[in-house]
Amino acid sequence: MKKLGVLILGLVLLAPVGVKAQSVGASFNQTFFATSSWVVARTPTTGRYRFINAYRSVDPIGATNTIADYGNVRCGIGEDGRVIVTSCEVTTRIVFLKPDRFLFDPLLRNATVSLTENGVTHTARWTVKEEPPAPTWALHGDGRTTRAEASLRSGAQARGRVLGKRFSTKNDSGFASLRRGGEVNLYYEAEEGTTTESFVHRSTTRRAAWTWIEALIPKETR
Repeated sequence: MKKLGVLILGLVLLAPVGVKAQSVGASFNQTFFATSSWVVARTPTTGRYRFINAYRSVDPIGATNTIADYGNVRCGIGEDGRVIVTSCEVTTRIVFLKPDRFLFDPLLRNATVSLTENGVTHTARWTVKEEPPAPTWALHGDGRTTRAEASLRSGAQARGRVLGKRFSTKNDSGFASLRRGGEVNLYYEAEEGTTTESFVHRSTTRRAAWTWIEALIPKETR
């Protein structure tokens, strides 16, 4: 009989101080995304990953909002009889940036982001792979917002320094991409503070469990 794996994920998202509650509303924005994540360490029972992403939205009158997020993903696998139990914690720091801290080539060739907090500088540079951009679309919702988006996406390589350590998505088994498009947002409520979410996944092998975990590493900003 095959083993049944049950994986439980707890996400801890640390929202920045000063995020205000927002009433019901809607908006349309032009968007620019640069996303990346990579492996820090991995054993048969644990995995550690990091990420840094940057995002800019531009509304119809030209006002901009520029955000970066970076952080850690920690996962562990344990066995309880015939059940494989896996937990992951994602800690994200969200930072509002001046526009010149996130530079994005509108032709999807490269991008850079730089931010400094508490005397520590975090940087990343994306260089697109030699492949044509592909159209993408998505619909997102979390009970407080709904977002529909369409964009052009190019795979990329990223490198830089985050949380005091240098990284390369090419050398550290990572993921990176650049996207440019548009989105429609419906806001129900946006609260400050910490949120925790749980998910359950069923798997028959440890390899399938790790595949599922790696798919949960933040690859896109919100």
